[in-house]
Formats: sequence, C-alpha cells, structure tokens
Amino acid sequence: MNTKKVILISLVALAFLAFFIVSDAKNKSGGGGAISQNILYITQPVMSFSGVVEKIEGNKITVTQKQMAVQTYAPPAIAAATTQTMPSPLPTPKTIVVTFQATVSNNTQISQPQPYINYLFKTVTPAPQLKLSIKDIKVGSTIMVGSPVDLRTISGNAFDATMINLPQKNNMINGQIASVGEDALTIKAYSSVMAPAGAAGIAMAQPKQIEYTIKISSDTEISRMIYTSTPPKSEKLSISDLKKDVQATIYTDADIAQGTSFTALRIEPMISMPAPAMAPIPVVSTIPPEGTPTPTP
Repeated sequence: MNTKKVILISLVALAFLAFFIVSDAKNKSGGGGAISQNILYITQPVMSFSGVVEKIEGNKITVTQKQMAVQTYAPPAIAAATTQTMPSPLPTPKTIVVTFQATVSNNTQISQPQPYINYLFKTVTPAPQLKLSIKDIKVGSTIMVGSPVDLRTISGNAFDATMINLPQKNNMINGQIASVGEDALTIKAYSSVMAPAGAAGIAMAQPKQIEYTIKISSDTEISRMIYTSTPPKSEKLSISDLKKDVQATIYTDADIAQGTSFTALRIEPMISMPAPAMAPIPVVSTIPPEGTPTPTP
C-alpha cells in the first residue's frame, strides 16, 4: 500500500470520528442548542429539583432555588511598601438563582404526606390518599419536582415533571393558653418560619406571635403522658382541666398557615410543676456566747 492510500484512509477515519463526536454531543444536549447555564452550579447528576414555586402559568410551574456560590479568590501581590493596606483574604459570597420550569401532565404524580397526630386513646384509620392536581400547588411553597432525564443535560431550563412532592401540612400549634370557654379556647403561639430550599445565608423573616381560636368538639381528644410515674402512663382529660397560662400543644384539622381558627383534633396540655420549696437559710450570729473571754488587742 502506497503512502497516498494510507493518507486517504486516515483522513476518512478522522472525518467519521469527528462526525460521531458532534452527533453524540448534540444528542446529549437535547438535539441542539446551548446547554443550560444551570449546569455550572449543579455538580452531580440530578433527577429532581427542589425549590420555591415562583409562579404557575397554566400547566407550567416555575421553581427557583437560591445557592451561595463562592467566588474564586486570587491572592494579591505583596506590596513593596509595608504601610499599604492589604485586601481581605476572604472570598466574597455570591447568590446564584437556579431556575427550572416544570410542565405538569396527566402522567405527573403529585403527592403530599399525611399529617401526623399521636392519639393516646383514639384509634383512627388513615384516610385514603387523595388525588392531587396542579390546583393544590401554591405559589411560595417549597416543592420537589422529578425529571425523566438528568437536569444537567437538558437544553434551556424546561422539562416534563414525572412527580411532584408537596411539603407536609403544619397542623400543630404549640403555645400558651390565653383563655378557655365552654367549647373553645384561645392560644398564643409564634408562627413557624421554614427556610425555603437553597436559602442558606439568606435572611429569614422573624417569627411573630399569633392568637389562634381553637374549637373543641366531642371528637377532640384531650390527653397527655405522665412521665413522672413508673412506668409512664397516659392520662385522659376534659376541657375543665385546661387552664389559662398553661403551655399546650394543639393538633388541628388543617394547615395553620391558612388561617387562625381551627378545630382541635387533640389537645395536650403540659403538667404544671410546682416551684421547688426553698430551704431556710441558717442565720449565723456574730455575737460571741456568754462567758467567752474578750480577746485583748
């Protein structure tokens, strides 16, 4: 085989290799187009994305996540003059907002954990899981969205959602009883402030005190555990056992973020411990007993 044939075969092989590399790159990027810039901030393969729902348009949900990215720091050159102030060696934090848009279809599985109530006396059969839809998703809530492909390999930021997990409803209030009526009570408690996904380093709102109106029905269990006994035992109470200024935990029938008036499913008042008795402080006399000689200076 002469030199010209060898060169021709080598050129053909290189052309086939280049075509294969370009085709493979296009297939991995979703058939052309620029790779999403989100890949720069996600360094591991991901098949799901957690974040805060920013907006809902039709069947499309925009979810964002804030991350703190550390900028690369280059050490400054040593100044010739010893009096020159050196810049701080600490890197400047930068907030990166990663955004994806998920499309919800009839094949998207939307689920939410059932709220937990630790009844001591009642036996309750768990209710069947309701079929949820995009109408159950609220702007501002933190959700997890599943993807059929690695999110780092898609073009742009849009994908079809395979599943959506909603956060568990917060149905528990812990606070101080302000007043007790015949079939209701008021309780003062601080609102629970949950940090959204990817909110590290981001200032959160301070919790505020809220007064809740709690209705008591015949189905409300009022109970508590007595841990001072051996063994610990459960105690069933009535509304007459609820006193003002007592700390109590209320399990409600709904999400406490959706209002300030609920029906109690269970009420668990704390045991008021009496203040420990103070032992009398002995009085030490500084007067010497009778007959003790007075020391001569």
